[in-house]
Amino acid sequence: MLTSQQQLLESAYANQTQSVREIYPLTYSPKIFSLSFQNKIPPVQRSLIPNHTRDNDVTLQSIAQDVTFTYTPEEFFPGFPRPGTMEFGEAIVSLGLDESGKVLSFICPQAEQNFTQNLAIGLVELSGKVEAEIGMIGGSVDPITGIGTVYLDDVQLLFWGDITIDPLLGRTISFYLDKDEAAFIPLTNLQGGSELVVDSSGAPNDNTFARLEISALQGVNQGVQDGFLQELIIEGINLELPGFAIKGTSLEWTVNLQDPQPISGEAYAEQANDLHMGH
Repeated sequence: MLTSQQQLLESAYANQTQSVREIYPLTYSPKIFSLSFQNKIPPVQRSLIPNHTRDNDVTLQSIAQDVTFTYTPEEFFPGFPRPGTMEFGEAIVSLGLDESGKVLSFICPQAEQNFTQNLAIGLVELSGKVEAEIGMIGGSVDPITGIGTVYLDDVQLLFWGDITIDPLLGRTISFYLDKDEAAFIPLTNLQGGSELVVDSSGAPNDNTFARLEISALQGVNQGVQDGFLQELIIEGINLELPGFAIKGTSLEWTVNLQDPQPISGEAYAEQANDLHMGH
């Protein structure tokens, strides 16, 4: 007998069209993009769980020492657009484990995202946030050696916040998009599927517990947004970071994790809730 989650997957797949990939609320996340619909491989068959549904069961937390993010667009002509790199400090990523090393949760990168760009409609400003949201999680990492594999599925970049358009209809108008209304960029693996398989390797030479190397491609993001404001955000980001928000741009994350520390599930869940993870 199908569970309600499986019924939702089947219903979403049945209603999917060839031309437009839809977004469905598979978990309590606002929008989830899943190529597993096309493959008819529900995440439950891959032993993955919705991210943040077992935060209260976490007993070990490995916090990022640092995170490096690199994007490489496909060139329109030689030398443009060029690759870019962003570096983030500690605590922007946390991996939640149980005592055996089973991966139960992933607190995702979240950072400020601002731009001011002249678009066809006028001067558009965004003052908000960007987050790499992970819908499904699984795998295991040895709490001693740091060696293991982490599985991520239904991964997307979300952009939301205050938007100001000047002038619009002859006057300045401001809007606010919350995370549930965010512009999004779905991520795929190098073969076009939705699951990202991430190797975790011990990294004793630079005082880190483990290193996660995450590779992905930007998926379709134009013509699939929820509305006009979300489309403006994607357009503005592409002007601010040329080539970043374009289908086919390759992404590389290097996440260096610190030694796992004991934590109560309640305390871990509170951290996730404070960052509005899963909302």
